[in-house]
Amino acid sequence: MAQKQKLKTKMKKYLTNLYFLKSEESEGILERLDKMPEKGLVEMLNVLDEAKKKQDETFKKLNEANPNFTDDLKKFANQEYEKVTVEITKKEGEDAEKLLDDL
Repeated sequence: MAQKQKLKTKMKKYLTNLYFLKSEESEGILERLDKMPEKGLVEMLNVLDEAKKKQDETFKKLNEANPNFTDDLKKFANQEYEKVTVEITKKEGEDAEKLLDDL
């Protein structure tokens, strides 16, 4: 059982570091981990390991082609995060106002 827990821990780490997976896909896999047999976990871990290696190779090539790639990507991600945060905050404020108006 301890081996299965170690496999699940490794998978969770991979899933949070694989950027090509949508968050919904990662969450779906995480939800199914407890139901997977150990053999399935090992196979899935091997697939995720290969995916991580490919991702690392891709980022290495992108950084070789453009040394600013990582910084540019971080800036882009932060800008998108800020935009989404503002949109969510605005929507929550509008929802709160609507609730108050309905009272």
